[in-house]
Amino acid sequence: MKCADVSSHLNDADASSAIRTRDDPTRFNGDELRGAGGWPFDSARTAMTDFALESPFTVPLDLPVDRAQDAMQRLGVGCLLVTDSAADTPDQEVVGLITQPDLRYRQPPLPASPLVRDVMTPVSELPVIHYESLKYLSVHDLYTCIQGTGACTFLVVERDAHESVNVRGLVHRATVANRLRDGSAQCP
Repeated sequence: MKCADVSSHLNDADASSAIRTRDDPTRFNGDELRGAGGWPFDSARTAMTDFALESPFTVPLDLPVDRAQDAMQRLGVGCLLVTDSAADTPDQEVVGLITQPDLRYRQPPLPASPLVRDVMTPVSELPVIHYESLKYLSVHDLYTCIQGTGACTFLVVERDAHESVNVRGLVHRATVANRLRDGSAQCP
């Protein structure tokens, strides 16, 4: 899926500042290392929803908000990618993300029948993680990187052979925290 307006977010230094080697003794305290298992060191990719493996759920910009909310409840998901159906491309262009909090905490003034475009977070305002950088990060490193950002959902992007930016997946803060807490860094 093509991604609109995230080129300004792409900075290779973003994740590299948090990369540490497995031999760094200051990285974990004893409470975080639950036994001899390697789960804190598992690849950060195990904590992402990878759209190469599962199709994303999307909604168009002009969908009424109540229908998007119904779709989230029916599908059992907390967010949906927003696509621009008017884009003249064979691939859908991702223009935003709509989440349960977007729906719960709508800010007035909104039209009487708000559309997804009225409450979504535009792609240009979403935090971005490079897919390539995830191969260098452990689950714990990823957790450390996303702490303090205030964001709950992160867009994972990658460049294709033509240097276009594509949405590769999503990382949810709760998923990363659960992988560390439970020691289950394996994908379900």
